[in-house]
Amino acid sequence: MKTSFALTFERDIIALLYRYRGNRWRMVGSVPASAGNLHSELESLRSIALQLAPSKFSVKLYAERSHVSFGSLEPGLEGAARLSEEEISAEVVQKYVPDPKEQAFDWCATDNLVQVATISRDYLIEMERFAVDNRFNPVCFAALSNRNEFKGEPLFGMTATAGKILGIGTAIEREIESPKILGVSEDWEVVQ
Repeated sequence: MKTSFALTFERDIIALLYRYRGNRWRMVGSVPASAGNLHSELESLRSIALQLAPSKFSVKLYAERSHVSFGSLEPGLEGAARLSEEEISAEVVQKYVPDPKEQAFDWCATDNLVQVATISRDYLIEMERFAVDNRFNPVCFAALSNRNEFKGEPLFGMTATAGKILGIGTAIEREIESPKILGVSEDWEVVQ
């Protein structure tokens, strides 16, 4: 299952995106996080979203890039493609995740390299709380990345509220390619 919407948190701006085609997103609108009328501005964005897709209002939460750490592993002569998922996860935890209770992580393997992304679980909880408080139906956590950092998108798991929104057992599909956002930040791949 892929979400129809995403909330991005970047440079003190909160933006609501609507899935346009495949992994392309259109911006519904954005609000400065410091806006005095933040909740009413977000409610306006939510109202537009409900008009666009009233029965498919589930939201992916894209973490602010400054909260995500990227790295890589070189698993040696055998290459990442020959290691099991358990072996790669164990190496990632050993090198990048000193306490799995405090950090979430994701990885992807290429022929000779494992790309890694980590993020604080406290930050994920904070994003989810914000989205729930503003009635945005958050179902999963992800990050935007460029191709050199991570192949596709790092996916950090489901939210605590996902089961209520989607039904228990529903899984979110990872974006195989880095998402493309129409006309947003220079940090993201912009499609004209």
